Amino acid sequence: MKTTVLTSIAILSILSAFSQDISGYWQGVLTQQGGIPNTYYPFSMALRQNGNAVDGTSEIRLSSDSVYFGTMSLTGTFDGSNFQFQEMGVIEELTGSAWAWCIKSGNLLYDGNLQKLEGPWLPLGCSPDTIEIYRLAVLSDTVFCAGQAIELQVTGQNVKWYSDEARNDLVATGNVFSPTISASTTYYVTQTHYDTESPAVPINVTISDPAITNTNTTPSGCQEPTGTISITADAGTGPLTYSIDGVNFQSANHFEGLEAGHYLIAVQDDNNCVDTQRVYVAESPPVAIESIEVVPASCSMQNGSASVLASEGGASLEYALNGIDFQGEGVFDGLSAGTYTVFVRDENGCLQSDTFVVNRVPPLSIASILSRPSVCGQSNGGMEIETEGGTGAVRVAVNGGAFQPVLSVEGLEAGHYTLDLRDEAGCAIDTLVTIAQTACPVFIPNAFSPNGDGRNDFFRVYPHPDFKGAFSLFRIFNRWGALIYEDQNFDPNTSGWDGRFKGQKLDQGVYIYFIRVEYENGETAIFEGDISIIN
Repeated sequence: MKTTVLTSIAILSILSAFSQDISGYWQGVLTQQGGIPNTYYPFSMALRQNGNAVDGTSEIRLSSDSVYFGTMSLTGTFDGSNFQFQEMGVIEELTGSAWAWCIKSGNLLYDGNLQKLEGPWLPLGCSPDTIEIYRLAVLSDTVFCAGQAIELQVTGQNVKWYSDEARNDLVATGNVFSPTISASTTYYVTQTHYDTESPAVPINVTISDPAITNTNTTPSGCQEPTGTISITADAGTGPLTYSIDGVNFQSANHFEGLEAGHYLIAVQDDNNCVDTQRVYVAESPPVAIESIEVVPASCSMQNGSASVLASEGGASLEYALNGIDFQGEGVFDGLSAGTYTVFVRDENGCLQSDTFVVNRVPPLSIASILSRPSVCGQSNGGMEIETEGGTGAVRVAVNGGAFQPVLSVEGLEAGHYTLDLRDEAGCAIDTLVTIAQTACPVFIPNAFSPNGDGRNDFFRVYPHPDFKGAFSLFRIFNRWGALIYEDQNFDPNTSGWDGRFKGQKLDQGVYIYFIRVEYENGETAIFEGDISIIN
């Protein structure tokens, strides 16, 4: 058995060095003959020891049910039998009248059997008397194997055992408690001295119960000593060790090189608690893989497959591509291109393996697209598509329409088109194709009359209604070549020259225009000519 050391409020187990250490929580009483307002007070110390040096705090209360208290810091020394201390001052206090807490020093005798500190204290301006305090300490083991009889023993005075920290459920009293439990449990222990019950101290009782949850065996290698046993276990305390003879244990849970036969497997934890089970390693005839049919992967996807046919071995065969996840049939779908190892296992665990390759069909791709423009405003454009790779015949759909088996499209007007192509394996690609438009005519008048009568007052450009493109530059020059009007990226429906230069109406005469047009297909056209002002 191992002993558990509990640190909450320093409840300790009795170890070989325990007699030389008084760290922990001590609780009891301080008496004061002729004291005011009482002659005895609930008193406690929380101590920490480092070598012979001791420090910590002390607390005194007016009574067990009073809210008035005083907490002092202290230092001292412990030589193994005597604890000499001196309180340094008040850390926190609550008093209800004019009296004050005494600052104390003392020399207390240590009783290791009773876990008691007792002796006189000397006051500073107070009447002296004695201190008697006890420490709760675990004397017994707190870790037990499942099914083992449990006996818990602690030091302390008037000990009470609770199932809850709030001390609502009292389950036992006294220094010895023998509960009947099947799972790890925490009890909360107090001691009472002079009608003052100490704070609850937890004692964690651990039920160590290692359990074999699963075993996996493979046969003795088809008449070869290659059987294996794998053990799965949980619970218990600390790292588990494993055995297949109940005597020799190891940290690994897997055993190899076993002959066919019966084995006693065992799992043991740090507390020497053991669970055992018998398993049988079988012996099987060899498994034979007869054929593997492979369907290649296409579309750069995981859609290849393999069908494995095996015989011999046990009556029931299982198949796996990874040696772990076995299935009842030798068909594997959803495979990407690559090399695989297939494992076949019979009902006795005898294995056989073989490798196969899933090839990749060249992916479907577009080799070329030849597009023909449509005549201005008409639906007489078209395209021819050539593809490479893929599986079987290829079909095409335009702008989400129905798929057709002919890779040519006619009767298209100018614009953008989305092509979806799909082969017989379902591999699909898409692309965007633009059908250009041959240049639509642009009408440019040769005269206008900017006389303000509301008719023909502006020199404008008049494109065909189906024109697709942009007007990027519009310039007017006089007969001497001077620039008198310019507009860029203009809308021909709203922009034009009003026959003025710098706000002044120009004389009747002939002027030169320069217009640049950029068509949607990327071509550029320049229009130059004469425009006459007629007043």
